[in-house]
Amino acid sequence: MTTYRVQFGKLGDDFPVPTLTATAANRDDLCRQIQNHARPHMLPVLTELGRPELADQSFFHLTPDLTGGQFLALSLAHGTGARFLPARIEALA
Repeated sequence: MTTYRVQFGKLGDDFPVPTLTATAANRDDLCRQIQNHARPHMLPVLTELGRPELADQSFFHLTPDLTGGQFLALSLAHGTGARFLPARIEALA
């Protein structure tokens, strides 16, 4: 198990998601914790931007070295995608 500090970037004109400290056994567990933490904070901003569906239709993508990531939303029907809310990740222990 490793403990990580996750610092989120801008979404809209602000930094709506507070820093998260999470202990995870693997990358899937870390992604789930990040998603569950960020979604309630993202929804009001995404609603204001006219894209509330992105809060539920996105997933968190980690870099291979686990030092960063971002939310991704893909529309297979429309052949489009969006990247938003970047994050910096630091292993603490």
